[in-house]
Amino acid sequence: MRLSEIMSHPVTTAPAFAPAEDGLRALHAGTARHIVLVNGEALVGVLCRCDFDGAWNSWDLLVDLRKRLPIWVRPETSALEACGLMRRAGIGCLPVLDGSTLV
Repeated sequence: MRLSEIMSHPVTTAPAFAPAEDGLRALHAGTARHIVLVNGEALVGVLCRCDFDGAWNSWDLLVDLRKRLPIWVRPETSALEACGLMRRAGIGCLPVLDGSTLV
């Protein structure tokens, strides 16, 4: 089974250089557990609700809370490959890019 067949939609995104408070507000307003950070069309990172649990300041930007560079896959990636990658990397969200476009 390919990821293109089982992906969640819509993807919750936020501008990477928006205030951290905006991201927290967006998470509380919906049911998403992750926010994909973008700069224009470019993938910049992924934040989990748990990334807001630690110490951060009102002047922090969303990108400031990012713990690592994003890990991503293509739509044709198999679900088994994606699960293995997520397990090895210890992540709970795996953005899917078709070329450079988030899908």
